Amino acid sequence: MTEPPLPTRRWLTQGEAAAYLSVSVNTLKALAVKPSKSLGPRVLRYDRQALDEAMTDGNSNHQTQ
Repeated sequence: MTEPPLPTRRWLTQGEAAAYLSVSVNTLKALAVKPSKSLGPRVLRYDRQALDEAMTDGNSNHQTQ
């Protein structure tokens, strides 16, 4: 079974962010990677660039402005 390609757009859903980092959604939550944007209480978005920076800098609390 082939996996879908990783998303290339900047703002990712929680599931897409987990797939981008090659972890499960539960692992993403356990990593305490905070969403960059909230469009509502259950509509969270992760900045793909912030995820890259957090994983390379070791800073999982990066917030974009």
